[in-house]
Amino acid sequence: MRPTLPVMMSQSLMSLRLMSLSLVSLTLIACQPVPNDRWVLYPPSGRDCGAADMQGLLGQNLAALPAQGPWSTLRVLRPGMMATMDYSESRLNARVDGQGTILDLSCG
Repeated sequence: MRPTLPVMMSQSLMSLRLMSLSLVSLTLIACQPVPNDRWVLYPPSGRDCGAADMQGLLGQNLAALPAQGPWSTLRVLRPGMMATMDYSESRLNARVDGQGTILDLSCG
């Protein structure tokens, strides 16, 4: 005995709903955050770059910046220069203008 048309449509609708639910479930699973315990570009060092203590150097020439300080790395950012967006708490970023005047000092 062949199933009637309403029964066939009901089965097709059920299959479609099941596929839609599966697709939504897979999408939600794929959007879950991945634990980042292995991929750390700069592991926390507990060191601060010291930018807060050097705000008095704003407006001075880059040469006024000490050669060594609490920072592990000094990054000088000149006008139009691209910089990566990774964050390192112990790196000092010195943003300067075209003449080398310090405009901003920040960690990162």
